[in-house]
Amino acid sequence: MINYDCTYRRNKITIAPGARFDSLHTAEASQKFALGCELELDDGTGRKFRYAKAGAAALSPHLMGCSALLDAEQIGQIQTAYGASAEDTVFDILCATGHTITDGELKDGWLHVNDGGAAMGDLYLINNNTFVTDDTVMRIELAEKLRNAILATDDISIIKNEFLDIIVKDQSDKTATGRAIGVSRVTVAIGYYYWAQYKGLCSMIIDNGDTVVVNEPVGCPGTYGVDGAAGAVANDGTDEVWGILVASPTADEAGLVRLNLP
Repeated sequence: MINYDCTYRRNKITIAPGARFDSLHTAEASQKFALGCELELDDGTGRKFRYAKAGAAALSPHLMGCSALLDAEQIGQIQTAYGASAEDTVFDILCATGHTITDGELKDGWLHVNDGGAAMGDLYLINNNTFVTDDTVMRIELAEKLRNAILATDDISIIKNEFLDIIVKDQSDKTATGRAIGVSRVTVAIGYYYWAQYKGLCSMIIDNGDTVVVNEPVGCPGTYGVDGAAGAVANDGTDEVWGILVASPTADEAGLVRLNLP
């Protein structure tokens, strides 16, 4: 619910200093904003948040959340006997068996043409998806017209919105989750919507697995005790950097990190 002095658009909300915004401080069962919508506090702190939805497990506060890992079956499927004409917005695509996509799950997700003719590299926002034949033929509704025809020989990928089905970062297997999207400020029940902080000063659990140093980068640690907690970046240059450590308390307590996620 928006209260008092707030500016709202689909993609961004700006909250004036002192204004109330109840949704920022609680998780909610019903969706109020578009997934990925940005919320910015206009108070000079640079704090920013993204609207997200928890996945199949509850999220604890002050831990890093990540997007779910894409199924290999969602990537690079040749459209044998299928395709679509330029300017189409609704058409059927061929899906690989073994994927986990369900009806409506691709809303605000993406269709990407990986390989092919003139359509190669085209990227489209999806409005909705429904299965026509079991789990192999899917009807796609796009938010815009196709710029180029998709041929039966083209490869396409279908990608869920990256702020859907968020999970706590799996520290033991960095390849088991997608990219870090932000820190939950409150406990988030399964399937609830919430605001994940991704920029600015943020309270985070500091892991006791290794030594962290104020004013140095923190991210997913190499030696860890708690999934989603911040530590010294395991592999400098290749692993994600979440932000810069501002204050470090006793291990496994909440410290302060200046987040700087994309």
